[in-house]
Amino acid sequence: MSFDPIIWSEFEVKARESSPKKYVHFDRPINIEPALIQLKALLQDISGRGIAKHSFLPFLKVIIKTPRFRYEDELGKYALKTKERPISFAAHFDALIIGYFDLLLKRRYQTYIRAGGFSESILAYRDDLDGNCNIQFAKEIFDQISNHSKPNELYSAIGFDIKGYFDTIPHEELKRHWCTVLGGSQLDANTFAVFKALTAYSYTYADSLKKHFNYGRVPKGKCLLDMIPVAMTVGKSRHDAFDYLRSRNLIVRNQAVLKIDDANHPLGIGSLSIGIPQGSPISATLSNVYLLQFDLHMSNLCRNMNSFYRRYCDDILIVCKTKDKVYLHNKLCEQIRFHGLTIQSKKTEIIDFRFVKKELRSFDGALGALREKNKKLQYLGFEFDGQRVYIRPGSLSAYFRKMKAGIRNTLIKAYGKHSNGPKLLTKGLFDKYSHVGRNNFVTYAYRAASISYGRGVRAKQGFNSPEIKKQLSRHFRILQSEIKKENEQRYALKQKEILHKIPKGKKRKIPVKRVL
Repeated sequence: MSFDPIIWSEFEVKARESSPKKYVHFDRPINIEPALIQLKALLQDISGRGIAKHSFLPFLKVIIKTPRFRYEDELGKYALKTKERPISFAAHFDALIIGYFDLLLKRRYQTYIRAGGFSESILAYRDDLDGNCNIQFAKEIFDQISNHSKPNELYSAIGFDIKGYFDTIPHEELKRHWCTVLGGSQLDANTFAVFKALTAYSYTYADSLKKHFNYGRVPKGKCLLDMIPVAMTVGKSRHDAFDYLRSRNLIVRNQAVLKIDDANHPLGIGSLSIGIPQGSPISATLSNVYLLQFDLHMSNLCRNMNSFYRRYCDDILIVCKTKDKVYLHNKLCEQIRFHGLTIQSKKTEIIDFRFVKKELRSFDGALGALREKNKKLQYLGFEFDGQRVYIRPGSLSAYFRKMKAGIRNTLIKAYGKHSNGPKLLTKGLFDKYSHVGRNNFVTYAYRAASISYGRGVRAKQGFNSPEIKKQLSRHFRILQSEIKKENEQRYALKQKEILHKIPKGKKRKIPVKRVL
């Protein structure tokens, strides 16, 4: 049975805390209490097929564009590039169903890897890590390098990235590992229905719907189906509306396959169906579950060679003796191929650590790289050069871009029709983008820079890094300067707007400059 009373009690609390989610979809946002009653009834259906009888709606895909500031070897400098990532949103009630099965699977998975003795190797999408975060995970690795490196026994770090991970997960192997974690030989009818919804899934693009039906924003209280003119469908039922969308290829089914022509491949020969939607409530947990045997194998292999293996979703790091780096690099790539996945060779980074005048230093260890070319180890948003720890430049750039965007949006509202007066309320900006706030990028970075933070049993170690503090030293002045500059620009634009929009001879209302 897929219903677990203990898991359900925990899920109810979490569902109430995170509700309501009001994004636009094919169904309207749910009222959490009746939705929980409905879901529980489906899970406890006497036939054991309550969820199996449910019709899951297509996912809604949105392309998230993220600017990234990174060092480009071919350019020989840092450059700004935009990464596009498709995120799929499940319909509201579907998300509630999937969320329950996610919690059930996550609890079983965390128990499984702890019992298997390789729990320390998997860092992402877990809630049993005693409050540790990327600061502690990165510190552990940097400390291992510092503490184990000796002039006669040098260490290297190898960073890997799996190419298009969520889009390339083979379905049958995923199902096998799902069964392993749950402790059975096959999935029950309800769990299998969720598995099918996550593998043989249908989806549509939000932008495609907008373009086809020529609308901007969906009015409050409406859903996507309301945006389809009745004249375009045969009848007025939801079934007719979906038939119309499919006929226009606005809804398509995932049909991605992996072709294997090696008769000795562990996954078999032929075409394997692959891919799960990134962004569903269970996708993150499934990304851990699929690499169950891979993590066990690599963790044991590295442990036996006095090396360290860590995986954060599709980012993998191995810290090993320099003499072992080629062997472990090849073994990891071999194991990834056995799982039907691919390592992005362009994103593979090898950092060698050597002593220079009795100080540990980091160098580019890639094949063909200049032996004396300095290169920092980047890991979980931090950089390490053998002596010092920094915030990654890309993370700082992202912070400043978000700061400027936040200031611009605040000033647009301040000079808008619904402005609350001449006083510019900057508290929200300071809370969000400076050390004044409690939970933002700057306070996180200052925690990382400190010797320790938190109190009592919750106390955690930081890097004790003056370099990070120096990187942040001007952030408040930059914030104030940007607010002042944007205020001047918005005031000037408002003046121009009044001069051009109101005809000559008519009374013109002089704009009030916002006071900081």
